Amino acid sequence: MGRLAVVSDPFDNALVLLDLSKGRYQTDEKGSVIGVDAAEPGRGD
Repeated sequence: MGRLAVVSDPFDNALVLLDLSKGRYQTDEKGSVIGVDAAEPGRGD
């Protein structure tokens, strides 16, 4: 993962912004995070 930000809109709804340029989380069958997959060059994540 890259950077993460949680912000609110004018109606107080939470918005989560994720920078996936460093990769995506790997999860097991229960949904628990077990690692990070490296981003592929040129993928645009």
